[in-house]
Amino acid sequence: MSNAVGGLFSCYLSCGSLNRSVPNFEAGARTPLAAVFSALMLVALVAVSAPLLARIPHAAIAGLLLLVAWSLLDLPRWRRLLREDRGETLIAFATLAATVCIRMEIAILLGTLLSLTGYLHRTSRPAMRAMGFEAGDAERHFVPVGEGADTLPECPQLKLLRMEGSVYFGAAAHVSDRLHALRGQAQAPRHLLVMTKSMNFVDHAGAQVWDDELRHRRAMGGDLYFHRPRPQVLQTWRRNGFLERLGDDHVFPDKRTAIHTIYQRLDPGVCRGCTARVFEECGPYGYAGQRGVARET
Repeated sequence: MSNAVGGLFSCYLSCGSLNRSVPNFEAGARTPLAAVFSALMLVALVAVSAPLLARIPHAAIAGLLLLVAWSLLDLPRWRRLLREDRGETLIAFATLAATVCIRMEIAILLGTLLSLTGYLHRTSRPAMRAMGFEAGDAERHFVPVGEGADTLPECPQLKLLRMEGSVYFGAAAHVSDRLHALRGQAQAPRHLLVMTKSMNFVDHAGAQVWDDELRHRRAMGGDLYFHRPRPQVLQTWRRNGFLERLGDDHVFPDKRTAIHTIYQRLDPGVCRGCTARVFEECGPYGYAGQRGVARET
């Protein structure tokens, strides 16, 4: 922009250089004003000692530039990156190769695009874990089902699901397929309680996923409930009308209140013949009566 405007007024060319910015930063620069002050100091220095500066050998200046360039290569950070995340390491190497081979601004844009692609890939398949009670735990903590922990049987009418990640356009298809698979299982529970404390946000596509799930759950005679959705998620749901269709009484501040309320809406006929009895409300002959009360972790 400087060159575009300066070209109309016969100005000198301007450029940004790491050979100037890096020493400035390492000297303690914190704001863009540091560049202004360094420029003023340079003008004063040239005005006072130009004949002496002209005697500096080009080899010395080249050595200084090489020193600055070497300081840009943070080897300990590269080793740490290689040890911790191979995907990020590949992106860093690709950006490095692009910086050497093509124009710097294009290389930076390429690195940004690769990082964005990697982020979308990681977040497009958020974890959705079925939750249950740990067997033998008097505190009745919730643990993921089928991940090594010994859990009590799941309720045949109420599915507990923990959502770990945002539901946006990139993840909408994965979340929708996972919810469809849960509904399609043999004797699948008709009611679904989603623990959304880790669901940071939803966009229009994500909101549509939950709207479709609500419609399918109610069509099969069940319902959809949420535990501790974040304020920004609730705000999105209010704007698009989903919260009105869902009902404020389907959003709960804690798991115990959620289970106690949802239990009143379960089919009592199924409860009478149920042998799982994992909730406190299931009666004195169930797991809850024998081993304590469910408690939120």
